[in-house]
Amino acid sequence: MEFSGLTFVLTEDCNFRCSYCYQKRGRTRLDPGTAKRTFDLFRPFLGPECSVNFYGGEPLLAAGTMIDLVGHIRSRATARKTRITYSVATNGSLLTGDLLDFLDRHRFTVLLSFDGYAQDEARRRGSFGPTVAVLRELLARPRIKLETNSVFTPATVGRLYPSMRLIAETGAPQATISLANERPWGAASLEELRGQLSALRRFLRARYERTGALPVTNFLKPQGEGVFGCAAGQDRMALSPDGRLWGCYFYYDYAHKRGIRGG
Repeated sequence: MEFSGLTFVLTEDCNFRCSYCYQKRGRTRLDPGTAKRTFDLFRPFLGPECSVNFYGGEPLLAAGTMIDLVGHIRSRATARKTRITYSVATNGSLLTGDLLDFLDRHRFTVLLSFDGYAQDEARRRGSFGPTVAVLRELLARPRIKLETNSVFTPATVGRLYPSMRLIAETGAPQATISLANERPWGAASLEELRGQLSALRRFLRARYERTGALPVTNFLKPQGEGVFGCAAGQDRMALSPDGRLWGCYFYYDYAHKRGIRGG
């Protein structure tokens, strides 16, 4: 058995209160010693490539644990030659200069949660301007691989096209549209979604013809053919803040919200 992905859920806590968030918040944070021992447990079974991912809540509320664990990983020679890459999913509000230097030094992939012109309404009032500034700072560091994820609800879907246009025009290389599913979408909001996607499609087509770049992943043709099979628990694992192992951090999110305890 070889593992290609290890996710460390650093904390249940978050400094945002997004209207569509499906996670159950809490105060538990992952113990640094438990994180190190878990990596050491899986270290002999890592494949040729392994991604180490940091997730929350807002993981940068526990940035010290992330920094400590990366140092621990780099101090250990793996049982076999393994290329380890790092990623963090964050709202960007806690990205200081020192943290940006750390992410840059270790060539992190940063998944930035940014809802564009819906940001102040759906995520946190007053966070639009600072998040745009963080987006530009990340783009100015070529060793950091930037991805964005933007969530739209029936209430904010009218801002989808201008938001994704804004993100594309900043130069973000990879942007994803997600649709909130906590509440049902009515006929009117679905029709608005159709119009917004049509407008975005026209913009992206013109941009592609001009630049050859298509940054919104939802409009890309899927790679490969066949049926996708999730390998959660087979070649990837997730450690929750309470020190329990799960096949995938999505399992932890689902179980935590419903009071189910993991293994």
